[in-house]
Amino acid sequence: MRLFYLFILLLIVSTKVFAQPNLIPYQKNLKWGFCNSKKQIIIPAEFDDAFPFTEGFALVTKDKKYGLIDEDGKILNETWYDYAESFSEGLAVIKNNKGFYGYIDRKGYNPIPFQFLNASSFHEGFAQAGDEGSMFVIDYKGNKISFIYNFITSYCNGFAAYSSGKDEWGFLDRSGQPITNENYYEVGNFSKEGLAAVRSIDFDQKIGFIDTTGKLVIPFQFENDRIPYFSEGMAPVSINGLYGFINTNGDWVIRPYYSYAVGFYEGLTCVFLNEKCGFIDKKGKVVIPIQYNSSVESDFNFYFSNGLAGIYDPEKEKIGFINKKGKTVIPFKYNYLGSYIRFGKDGLAKVPTPENYLYSGFINKKGKQYWEGIPAPKKK
Repeated sequence: MRLFYLFILLLIVSTKVFAQPNLIPYQKNLKWGFCNSKKQIIIPAEFDDAFPFTEGFALVTKDKKYGLIDEDGKILNETWYDYAESFSEGLAVIKNNKGFYGYIDRKGYNPIPFQFLNASSFHEGFAQAGDEGSMFVIDYKGNKISFIYNFITSYCNGFAAYSSGKDEWGFLDRSGQPITNENYYEVGNFSKEGLAAVRSIDFDQKIGFIDTTGKLVIPFQFENDRIPYFSEGMAPVSINGLYGFINTNGDWVIRPYYSYAVGFYEGLTCVFLNEKCGFIDKKGKVVIPIQYNSSVESDFNFYFSNGLAGIYDPEKEKIGFINKKGKTVIPFKYNYLGSYIRFGKDGLAKVPTPENYLYSGFINKKGKQYWEGIPAPKKK
C-alpha cells in the first residue's frame, strides 16, 4: 500500500514538473502576449512575435532581439539575444551580440560556450554546428563527433544526411560515422521502419530504399518527383506516372492508380485524382470521398494531425479543416500562403488571419481564434 501511495505521489509530482503551461500566444493590436484558453491575457501583449511554450519557456522577439520567457513572463537571464530558438531537449541555441552561437539550459547556464558561426537545435541527442560554409555534429557537451561537411541535416530515427556540396548525399550514424558514401543525388529521412528513400545519381534518377546498414534493399525503380517516406509501414511511390503504396518489402499493397499521394498519418492518406483529392485507408478503401477541388500544384502535403486535416479549395482560395469523417469542423476562410498548416501536439495551428493575410495568429481545434485588433488591408 505504501508503494502504491508513493507511486501516486511521484505521478503527481512528475505531472507538475513536466506539464506544459496552459498559455497560448495571443496577438492584440499587432503585439504578442499570452492568454489562457478563455482568452484572458496572462502575459501582456508587448512582444513583436511569440511562439508556443516548449519545455517551460516561450520564444519571443522584441526590437529585433530574441528572448525566452517563463510562464510568469520573466526573461531567462534577463537577457535579449541577437538570435535564439525554442528549447529542444533541454538546450536552446543562442547567438550573442558578438555573432557567435552557443547553447543555454533552462537554468540559464551556458554549458556549450559561444564559439560557432552557425548552429541548430538538438534532435535525438545531437545538433549541427560549425563555421561559415561548413558543419559538423556535436553532442550535449559540445564535443565534435563527425568530420566537417558542407551540410548536415538534423538526426531522424538515428541518422542524419550529409553532403560535401556537390548535390551528392550520404548518411551518418549516431557515432558521426558515414554508413554510406555520398552516392545519391537526393535522400529522405530514415523512417521508424529503418528505411530511407534515395535517388540515384544515374541519368534516370530513379528512387529506391536503403536500410540502416546502407544496403539498397528496394531497387531503384520509382519515379516520384518528390522524395517519398515510409510512415505507418507504407510509402507512396510512382510508376509510369501513377501513385500507389508499397510495404517495407517493396511489395505493392495498393496498386498504382492515383495522380499523386502522400504518406499515411493517423491511419489515412490523401490521394489525388482528376484534380480532386480525398482520403483512403491502408486497405485502399475510400474513407473520405475524392471530392475536394484540388491539385498537386495547389498543395501536396494534406495529412491528418491531431484528428484534423487542412484542405485547400482553389475556387475559394482558402483552407479549411475536416475531421476523419470528412466533416468540415473549421470553415474554409484561411489563406494559403505556400506552406501546409497543421495542428501541433499542443492542439494549436498558426494561420493567416482572415482579416488580413499579412498577419497570422493561432487557432485551436475548434477554430477558436486567439487574436484581436488586426487591421484591414490597405486599399491600393
